[in-house]
Amino acid sequence: MSMVLLLLACVAPVSDAELLSNAALLVEDDARASLDICLEIESIEVKSRCVEQSAPALSISDPTFGISACETLEEPSECLFRVAEATGDINLCQRAGEFEFNCKMHLFSRTLHSWISTGSSPPEVAAIGREHIEKANLSPEDPRPWSAVWRWVLGAQRPLNRGSCDGIVSPMKREACQMTAVAVLNDRLNHHRDLGTNLCDGALPSAIQYISDPELDRTLSYRRSVDLCDESATLAPPIGGLPGEGR
Repeated sequence: MSMVLLLLACVAPVSDAELLSNAALLVEDDARASLDICLEIESIEVKSRCVEQSAPALSISDPTFGISACETLEEPSECLFRVAEATGDINLCQRAGEFEFNCKMHLFSRTLHSWISTGSSPPEVAAIGREHIEKANLSPEDPRPWSAVWRWVLGAQRPLNRGSCDGIVSPMKREACQMTAVAVLNDRLNHHRDLGTNLCDGALPSAIQYISDPELDRTLSYRRSVDLCDESATLAPPIGGLPGEGR
């Protein structure tokens, strides 16, 4: 046996975990080479994780190739979701299976800054939001896109003003706005609690003050009774991903 063959015989095969790690190192500089490594992985689960990180990076310069990479997987839905996010192609969300709605919501949320003017009131935004929700292939009769809108609008308010929702004509949009105001307050309380801010008594820090409102008052009182005044209490962080959260 030649020396070269002897050396090759002594080289241990590269594990799937090592291939995944190698692909991750290349993904920013050479996404195509990263993908080539992914395709060598035998484990279906590990290969999926690998392609899901390489295909979106590749799709920025070559969307068609990125989509094709996803389609090599037995279950391409999440990969296509990530490619849609990377490319901003909302039409690709329709191919994202169980991730279709989340895909549309993520891409819709990215557009909010482009059509909601700074300082706009909820009634002003309610009057123009329908066309933008429809453009994102979402239903304007669904309160969830409106909640994303209200997170952006209310998230910019200092102090938070739940009463600014009152002028919204549509009951559904108004209720979504009012409920979102409570969520925004909770996000702010969570954020400052985790920073170690004293929220137990007295006035709130200026960054999270709100205009007095019965529902927000009840929320603060409840939070103080549950965790804000108990140093040993721990709560899971809020689910992120929508503009306005924690702002």
